[in-house]
Amino acid sequence: MTAQDTIVFKKGEIKACKITQIKAGELTCKDFSYLDGPDYVYELKMIQEIHFSNGVVQIYNLPDVSEIKEEKGSITVSRGRIRNLTQDSWTPPISFKTYKEKENYYKDQLYFPKFGDPYQPWVAGIASYLIPGLGQITCGEVGRGFAFMGGAAASFFVFMIGALGSSGYYNDYYYRSDADFYPFLALSGVVSLFVIDIWSVVDAFHVAKINNLYQRDLHSQEQVKLQLTPYIDKNKLDFSWNHQHTMGLSLQVNF
Repeated sequence: MTAQDTIVFKKGEIKACKITQIKAGELTCKDFSYLDGPDYVYELKMIQEIHFSNGVVQIYNLPDVSEIKEEKGSITVSRGRIRNLTQDSWTPPISFKTYKEKENYYKDQLYFPKFGDPYQPWVAGIASYLIPGLGQITCGEVGRGFAFMGGAAASFFVFMIGALGSSGYYNDYYYRSDADFYPFLALSGVVSLFVIDIWSVVDAFHVAKINNLYQRDLHSQEQVKLQLTPYIDKNKLDFSWNHQHTMGLSLQVNF
């Protein structure tokens, strides 16, 4: 199966394709849905990013040099979006300190499921549907998950106050003039709890995809690749019975 490349244009359009050539300020590609179709040519000045099928990303819009500061092998950004940094001179992983930096760098629209991904978006979504914030926690974003949990707990607390008041639980303590306030309080709690729950589910999908893309970059840099190929000395091809051929195996290690 042909691997997919992805072009992100400056205007925000995303195109799935198979890139065949890049030269002289132009990019030539074929539409991924019709690889036998015509060639498409785009000027590189129209392009923001190119995500190749092997995980390499080339970014063509660079920020002002004053925006970038390098410290001990990590790259931080004082202003602007971190995904505007070029990867022509370095490759991931970048030392991201916060989830927001990862979110600014990666696009979940470019995510496609791949064997070995540590987080499953649908599992994270179901977890956050059952308990708001649980999906974020399972994807490694503990602080983000507890924020959703706190919001859900506060909404439930508001609902319980309104529900108890509407049932007459507070009649011995408050005047009946407050009776109309409790149904409104209960309704507000239910609505806010519903909104937080749906928001948490959508965010859990997003978090799982972003963290999967980040983990792929980390893994691609940390893993050791071994390639074993047969070897034969082609300069001494003598098929006589008495000749001993120089043959063996060649091992290539990349790390």
